[in-house]
Amino acid sequence: MNIHNNARLTFRGRELLVKRIVELPRWMHYYNWHRQHAEIDYQCPINTLGINMNNLLALHN
Repeated sequence: MNIHNNARLTFRGRELLVKRIVELPRWMHYYNWHRQHAEIDYQCPINTLGINMNNLLALHN
C-alpha cells in the first residue's frame, strides 16, 4: 500500500499507518523472541528452532 498516493486516508489515518509501520519490527521481535505461545507449550517461537542460543550477536539484534 502506497501511503502517499491513497487520497482516501486522512492525515490522521496516514499518521497512524506510519506509526504502525515503524513499530512492526519491534512488535515482531517481541512476538517471536519473548511472548510465550500456548500452542507450543508456552515457549517462545525462537526456542523451538533448536539453534545455539549462546550466540546473541547473531541472533538477538
